[in-house]
Amino acid sequence: MNMDDKLKIHLNVNDNEIPLTIPRDEEEIYREAAKCINNKLNTYRSKLASLSKEKQVNLVLLDIAVNFVKERQRNDTKPYKEMINRLTGDLESYFNKE
Repeated sequence: MNMDDKLKIHLNVNDNEIPLTIPRDEEEIYREAAKCINNKLNTYRSKLASLSKEKQVNLVLLDIAVNFVKERQRNDTKPYKEMINRLTGDLESYFNKE
């Protein structure tokens, strides 16, 4: 990937400006991710104002990580592939016997 395919952007996350060089076609993803983090932070800050900012950030990290793991598990096709391979093998064995 050459530099023409890269884009320099600045994102504001948790009141910190983060300069990044990203693939040009992923700009919207990065901006949406930063927005998601900031929205979750604002939610936790309004609901759990008594907690330290560090704990609020840790809760946001945990929330996002849990959602990531759930999504990854939901999209795990390995058990289905194994079942299809087993069924395919059974079918091939059955038809090869005839």
